Amino acid sequence: MSPVKIPFINLDIFYKEKFGDYRQYTQEEVPEASRELSMLRENYFRNNQSFVMEKIIQTPDSPDKLLQKAKFYGFETSLFDIGTSDTLQTFVCFCV
Repeated sequence: MSPVKIPFINLDIFYKEKFGDYRQYTQEEVPEASRELSMLRENYFRNNQSFVMEKIIQTPDSPDKLLQKAKFYGFETSLFDIGTSDTLQTFVCFCV
């Protein structure tokens, strides 16, 4: 039995592939990348494609919005919060 391959939306890799080396991204690049990532997630949702993603929490309701959208499309979700000393936290969400 071959392993199931589930896409992983890794922010660091996405930004590096899109813009090159790791660096401070411009005010134009960040919204552009955010739109593309949003479209990618929406595509997975609409096509009922399981995926794993990493997301930086920018507002307290960020996880809720994503989880509600996943539930709307019929996904079961698991959320892992990776707490840091930084005010922006990262979480990993499994949508299957």
